[in-house]
Amino acid sequence: MTDRAVKNIKKCEVCEKSSLLKWKCTDCQLSMCQLCTENIHTKFKLAETHKIVSLTDTSERLNPNHCHIHRNQLYCIFCQSCDQLICPTCLSENHLQHSLTDFEDIVIKSTSRIKLLAEQIQNNVKPLCKETLRKISQLQSEQHYRFQNIISSIKRQEEILSVQIMLHKEFLLTKVQQEETKTKDTLLQKKKTFTNKIDKMRQIQMFFNNALQEPDDVDIDYLQMETGEVMKWLSAEKLSRPSMQTNMPTLPIFESMNMNKKIVSKAFGFQNSSPDSLLSFDKSYILDLPSVTRMKISKDTETIYLWTGCNSAKKIKRYCILPDFRLEQEIVEKQIYDMTMTSSGDLLFTCSYDTCLYRASNDGTRKLKSFAPLFPTAVHVNLEGEIYISLYEYVMNKRHSKIIILDSRDGKEIKHYENGHNKEWFVCVTRITDDSDSIYLVDVLFENLEGRIVAISKKDGLLKWTFDGQVEKRYPFTPSDFVKTKVDSLVVADVRNNFIYIIGKKGTLFQMIDTTKIGLTLPCCIDIDENDLLWVAFTPTCKIAKTTNVHVFRWDLIMSHDH
Repeated sequence: MTDRAVKNIKKCEVCEKSSLLKWKCTDCQLSMCQLCTENIHTKFKLAETHKIVSLTDTSERLNPNHCHIHRNQLYCIFCQSCDQLICPTCLSENHLQHSLTDFEDIVIKSTSRIKLLAEQIQNNVKPLCKETLRKISQLQSEQHYRFQNIISSIKRQEEILSVQIMLHKEFLLTKVQQEETKTKDTLLQKKKTFTNKIDKMRQIQMFFNNALQEPDDVDIDYLQMETGEVMKWLSAEKLSRPSMQTNMPTLPIFESMNMNKKIVSKAFGFQNSSPDSLLSFDKSYILDLPSVTRMKISKDTETIYLWTGCNSAKKIKRYCILPDFRLEQEIVEKQIYDMTMTSSGDLLFTCSYDTCLYRASNDGTRKLKSFAPLFPTAVHVNLEGEIYISLYEYVMNKRHSKIIILDSRDGKEIKHYENGHNKEWFVCVTRITDDSDSIYLVDVLFENLEGRIVAISKKDGLLKWTFDGQVEKRYPFTPSDFVKTKVDSLVVADVRNNFIYIIGKKGTLFQMIDTTKIGLTLPCCIDIDENDLLWVAFTPTCKIAKTTNVHVFRWDLIMSHDH
């Protein structure tokens, strides 16, 4: 409701509180609520002679206002051509040749419209608002519990790490003390040994001095024997001299680790933000398609286009998003499989059980290339203008797949990749994209759409990694679509599990968003526009749906390189 409409809501002219006007006194010219009519107006002088009319009776309620141009005239008729009420003077001056309608008819139609809108508000809008309010209240409770749980977990992790750090400290201290005791005993023993040697040398020195000072008093046999013993001792000491230093114990060194943020985060843990803080609604669109099989965003100068394909309806539609939302182009009888945009803004697409690649532009749709007897599935055009296409055929009742790269200028093959001997890097490729050194695939393994994300090397076609969800979930990993970000992360839609994953170029899981936490299920198609807005199409849960919702999100996700 506009501010003007709010200001124009009339209140009881007696109590000036209630807006539930029921009656009007034509003598007093007062509109009143039920209570004031019964309890206050009856006390007015000569109230019993006043005429009271019901405000719910249209015929009694008609009391035209004065013309805002001719103040002495009352409105008498409605000019449909000018969409305004007019007085007799207005009629004679400017509206004689216009389409006119009786004043009462306009009031009746307006009243009917108001009643219809009131019913819609009461039956549809109000229950929806109440339900939304209930969900918000429920979410508030859940968020409070969740944040309290996170806070408790962080504190508990601090306690656990504190205990572990304390235990490790005690372990290191005990080990150091043991080493200290061992080293101390070793050094004391060596000190004692060398002290004894010094005493021995002092005795020898005294013996030699005595023999040299008083040679006549020395027993020759004793001198000969002692000299021989000294020579043996000196010879033994010379042999042991190289080991004197090497046998010394090595003193320990404590190397402390630089506790930077990355090390602490790895040891302590990190906050995986809730979906509510990761995604915020920017806008939404309702498409006149029962479902969306594929979706791409493109831009031509200031005009933004949304290309969508619906397999069940066999239609491809191009909507103009900005400046105005409208349908601009429709291609019929095409059962879309995959699509991609060229640098010129044209659409390349493949169809189910069709051997051709098609090109759609403002001039219409034409076949670009036939791959018969092979069937093209996934298609992608990279920044260099190279066209990546996955192809398959059945040989001896076995599906054989390969990926080829075409030059967009002449359609000639540049390179191709096939599974190696007894090695199936990919089975059924439904989506494809690339970066400078890798090709990324959505590879479906089974008919129930269970699959994986595969990365192969551009250089030799060898497998680099696979990603299969890596988390506990209700259903097997079902990647229905993916898109590469500006920093070479991959955003993957898991349609059956209601998850959106963000994984790095080495297959590391960065973030995981449960779309049910924001009230949405079955994310089937995704794309990112040049403003980094995330576009997600959700499959309707109703089997007889005639429309599909596409939501646009602002997001705050880990977008770093996976080195």
